[in-house]
Amino acid sequence: MAEPFSAELRGLLTASNLGLSAAHPLAGWVVLTILYQEGSNASEAMTLGYLLRRYNNVYLELDEKPMTDAILRRVLEVLGDQANLVESSPRKIRIHLHNGGTSIQQSWTYKITSGGIEYWTAMQKVLDAESTVAVNISRIDEYCQMVQKLVRRDYETSTTQLYNDFTHLLTAYDDVMKGMHKLDEDLSELANDLSFNHGSEAAALLHKMLTQKAIPAFEKLLMQTTAIQHLSDSDSFSAQVARSQQGSDDLDASHAVQDQAKMNLRKDKTATFATRQLTRLAASFDPSASAIDSSADTVYILFQTIKEAIDLLSQEYDHIQGQSVD
Repeated sequence: MAEPFSAELRGLLTASNLGLSAAHPLAGWVVLTILYQEGSNASEAMTLGYLLRRYNNVYLELDEKPMTDAILRRVLEVLGDQANLVESSPRKIRIHLHNGGTSIQQSWTYKITSGGIEYWTAMQKVLDAESTVAVNISRIDEYCQMVQKLVRRDYETSTTQLYNDFTHLLTAYDDVMKGMHKLDEDLSELANDLSFNHGSEAAALLHKMLTQKAIPAFEKLLMQTTAIQHLSDSDSFSAQVARSQQGSDDLDASHAVQDQAKMNLRKDKTATFATRQLTRLAASFDPSASAIDSSADTVYILFQTIKEAIDLLSQEYDHIQGQSVD
């Protein structure tokens, strides 16, 4: 296929089976993708023949039999007549003949509707959010490992290992915060869209992802609060980081020539930097109202966003269940 599906997207799209084709459960999604991504840019009109050729040449899976025009026609009927995601209209198009000439003939062409665009983009947003959470979980794990490594008291400052571990911690923290900010920006709008537009399958996937992945990762992150506060309150940790920077494997020129004035200045700057960064990290996990109001990176704002999203998605699930009971 052109772009491999993740297990989550495959499960979601297979469950929705837009085109109602048992042999090609992803056909409806693929057709929407072609129409959305190529509809305004392709050199050919979006005819049945074009869609069939694109599907079989680009999107057909290894264990999937080639799509037939009869099956594709049925998929398009479902997408158009039942789901209102696709519309069709007759149009005169230029046909290229085998002898090199061209011919003009009338053919049905297909176009994704505004509802189809909304559906397609909503699904993509869900998968983008899932991807953000997956990447963030990996970085959260790295962050937590580094915190636990650094919180030990037996620091070795004769090499640059402690300094390198500290910079690794800061990099992991910054990556986590970037991911959290992205998730925070996207989540409220996405949960509202899925809730009010009743995107049942997408809402279910997002709800599962938040409750089973995002919340546990968030709780794991919060468990590092005491350790980070300990490092921030330490009278010696920042100085040890600064000493480690100039360990035996330090490649800085001042260390190589033993320029003590420059080495001392560098050590002082690094110690000040480490103290400032630890204060920043500790503030992100401070649950007090004043800290939450003053810190741009507080994790509690994201937690509130996630909880609100879960509540909205739970309401959507209850709505769906109510409809199925009725």
